[in-house]
Amino acid sequence: MSDKIQLNNAISKIFELNKKIRFVAIISDSGKILFSEMKADKHSLLKKENEEKFCRDVVKRKKMRQEFDTSLGKVRYINVERENITQIVTYVNSKSVFVTVEPELTITLKAEGKKLHSDYSVINFAKENDMILVTRDTENGQACEENNLPCILLDNEEIFKIVLEKLKSF
Repeated sequence: MSDKIQLNNAISKIFELNKKIRFVAIISDSGKILFSEMKADKHSLLKKENEEKFCRDVVKRKKMRQEFDTSLGKVRYINVERENITQIVTYVNSKSVFVTVEPELTITLKAEGKKLHSDYSVINFAKENDMILVTRDTENGQACEENNLPCILLDNEEIFKIVLEKLKSF
């Protein structure tokens, strides 16, 4: 199978992980975008040249982080929460996978004036609105259990194992 087809298949599988994913790019360690795709119904928040610069900067930051691998361990992923977008970067061998996702619900709700500065506020909001809380925080998971609130407790490592496993073929 050609590299282009493999990259396209990997990106398609990443889009299948979550409907809020907007953009996926696979970037070489030289900073070149090997393959990228924007969700059909979305538009880029950056100009093309800024997207390319951002991807080059992803590689620069990877090299800077590697300086601390010996003492702190390798970076599993980077998660940046911005007002308009969530950015996730993970490293697979000599490639970086850059994913943008619609902003988290808590950011949107805070922008609407909701007071969600504590775990208690978030749990109460979920309970009052008949929501299922999806969290990586084990304390929130325990609080949900104690209060009979439906909760899905996510393990970051398992989420990214799926992505990494699908990308190992490159």
